[in-house]
Amino acid sequence: MRVQKSFLAGSLLTLLLTGSFAFGQGNMKAGMIEIHPYLDFSVVSDDNIYLQKDNAKSATITKIKPGIGISLPVEKHKFSLGYNAEIQNYSINTSTINAKNHTVSGAAELKFPSDIILNVKDTYKNTTDQAFSELVERVKREQNNFSAEAGLMSTDRKISVTANFAQELHRYIQNAYRQNLNRTINTPGLNLYFNYSPKTSLVLAYNMGTIAYQDSSNVHSSKYDEIMLGAKGDLAPKTVGLIKLGVHMRKYDKLKDSAGKLQEFNEMIAIFGTKTNFSGRTNMELTVSRAPVESIYGPNAYNVSTYAGIKLNQKIGNKLSLSINGASNISDYPKEMLDSAGVSKKRQDTISSAGLNVSYPLQDWINIIAGYALSTRSSNFSVFDYTDKQVNAGIHLIF
Repeated sequence: MRVQKSFLAGSLLTLLLTGSFAFGQGNMKAGMIEIHPYLDFSVVSDDNIYLQKDNAKSATITKIKPGIGISLPVEKHKFSLGYNAEIQNYSINTSTINAKNHTVSGAAELKFPSDIILNVKDTYKNTTDQAFSELVERVKREQNNFSAEAGLMSTDRKISVTANFAQELHRYIQNAYRQNLNRTINTPGLNLYFNYSPKTSLVLAYNMGTIAYQDSSNVHSSKYDEIMLGAKGDLAPKTVGLIKLGVHMRKYDKLKDSAGKLQEFNEMIAIFGTKTNFSGRTNMELTVSRAPVESIYGPNAYNVSTYAGIKLNQKIGNKLSLSINGASNISDYPKEMLDSAGVSKKRQDTISSAGLNVSYPLQDWINIIAGYALSTRSSNFSVFDYTDKQVNAGIHLIF
């Protein structure tokens, strides 16, 4: 991870220092290299910064986000690098919650003869953003996501196959979180596509994953297999997307049940994502998913997350853009725990969110943005409930 971070940062510096620069609005170049610096500035009013049920603390947050994107096209290939920093300043408790987050990314999209492709992407984050729904505290952590995909198509263009590999690295800085959360997830897989029409394919997918916790005393390390079947492409008139249904089968390396047998489970999984273009000015995006995710709550090694979200995008007039979104995520825990009243039951959380965002470009390189977001968590373990409202306004500059 540190080697990847050093390589990406060094590559950015090399690109910046080489070549003869030609400047133009939204089009800075050094030879064939396209360079796009940008700057975001926003002010956020948040009425529950710690996501607490009681005694909510409000604050005004100033966010400054400078960044740069660099791309290099080479014949049919494309290479890109990016970096941004996010400086967060709070109006209260500044010494403990002010933060500086950093993201470095790199990607390569390679196209070869005979319809052979190779895509590689890596993103490194040094951040304090909320990691997942159970952990609402702002905790310093590092995360690295790497993915690679290689594919080829038959000469009659009826069948194509892709091999893919994904890796997630999670590293927490504070000792209190390392044992439970420092882990590496590796997922190699295969996808087989049968193109039964020019714009639609049937998909058969297989993934084989390992989740390895860094601390040897953590017994949640496991291996799993996933098999999914679905379709990709034009799913309906004016609608493109992907739908896959399947099963996730997991076995733990050390975690045992009360009889001393290694634990295992099977869960149905699903991925459904579509985009419908009603017109050139209106489109709608739908997302539905179901999958097991890691848990640190009591004896539960995982919970099953079922997510559904919708987003409506509308262009008003020549410049104004409006986006309305809503989502619900239900987390079901398989093992019972005692609640505050001493009742034994399985925990279930529902996180609901809704938002409204508007943007208006003053110029091609200046965009005014504003938004409102509401998020609530409702749990049958009421201690985990919270409501959070945010109002934001800002400006986005790209050069």
